[in-house]
Amino acid sequence: DEEKLDEVSLRSLKATLTLEQIMQASVVAHTMQHWQTFLKWNRRLYKELSKGYSEGRGTFDPRDGWYKGEIGFFDFYIIPLARKLKDCGVFGSAATEYLDHALEIRRRWEEEGEEIAERMIAEHDEALRNALEKEAKESKKSNKDEAKESNLPPYHDEQKEILAQYEHWGGDTTLPDNLPGSVNSAEQIVRLEYYLLYTPEPKSYPEVVANVRFLISTTNVPFVTPYGGGGYTTCISSLLSLVASICAIFLPSFFQHVQTEAGVEVDAAGGV
Repeated sequence: DEEKLDEVSLRSLKATLTLEQIMQASVVAHTMQHWQTFLKWNRRLYKELSKGYSEGRGTFDPRDGWYKGEIGFFDFYIIPLARKLKDCGVFGSAATEYLDHALEIRRRWEEEGEEIAERMIAEHDEALRNALEKEAKESKKSNKDEAKESNLPPYHDEQKEILAQYEHWGGDTTLPDNLPGSVNSAEQIVRLEYYLLYTPEPKSYPEVVANVRFLISTTNVPFVTPYGGGGYTTCISSLLSLVASICAIFLPSFFQHVQTEAGVEVDAAGGV
């Protein structure tokens, strides 16, 4: 009975060890197949690890030592594992193929892998840069769309694009014949720039305030904007309203200009 028990235990142990080898091999099966299969999954593995690292989920940068790391991986893990699969005798002639493929991949990677790794890293870095640039453009466009929907003043670069349509700034649209007159923020910017061309240079601080008040009150034409069955006034009647209007019209584009020219991150409230 004890001999039978030992025999059963031995068979169970062998089966357990064989299953462990199979599970280990299943994770790295691409390293024991054809060369092109290995390259396909090697590239995907690099992409996955690189993405995780760039997002803060990885502990190491896969660009560092990818070529040499693969050689060590074959020498100390893949080839010994393939030999174990062959020695266990469960897979027959297939185990010999696994070992042969692993040895061949290791040989070719040593010869060609350095160039392949460099090219793969360069392609991935370029794809990552393009993705980040696309994301930045989409974010910028989204911010502009939100500004349009809420009638916020246009960003500095958008202001330049708007003004470029008019003759004073290189365009074909004549002024004042086609001077826009609604309360839309973009049209107010055009009126501000146009009237500023004919505003005399102030010689004192009172003149500065007077000029700013004149510009803002003028660009708010029409003074009464249709609303429902009546209208609402847009004229400025107090110094407090004047300051608030200056902030509303000039500061957003000013901070956007600072961010564009100096490369400084500025939030919507003007904080650096």
